[in-house]
Order: sequence, then C-alpha cells, then structure tokens
Amino acid sequence: MVPHVVKAARIVLMNPSNQASVEHFELLKKQWLENAEKLRSLVDEAIDTAAFIRANGMFTTGSSNYYSWRCLQLCNFER
Repeated sequence: MVPHVVKAARIVLMNPSNQASVEHFELLKKQWLENAEKLRSLVDEAIDTAAFIRANGMFTTGSSNYYSWRCLQLCNFER
C-alpha cells in the first residue's frame, strides 16, 4: 500500500489543483492510517509489555531508566 500512497502523493505534488488526485490521495492516506492503527493495536495485544521493555534493554537500574522502571511499577509488573 505504501507505493500507492507515495505515487498518489507525487501526483498531487506535481498537480495540486487536480481535485480527483487530491481526493484519491486522501482516500489512500486514510486507508493506510486505518491499517497502521489496526496493526499497532494487534501488536499491542500480542506483546507482553514487561517482557518487551526488559528485552530491549530499557529496564536496568539507574536514573536514566527511571521512567521505564516506573512504568513497570505502575502496571504492577514483576521485575
């Protein structure tokens, strides 16, 4: 879908007064955003947040990672 959005954007960039092209671009953009949001929601449901934070090295001791630690604490996750 990304190639279609990019191509439609280029067409609008080259001819911004073409209303049909603008509407087509807006429609593709809306569809892409809806798909991205759906994907984000599915990934959020599938991921164990605490394990994800730990696996990415964001959960270590130290002041620089206070907010990651605090997030886990507020979510009642085990260390």
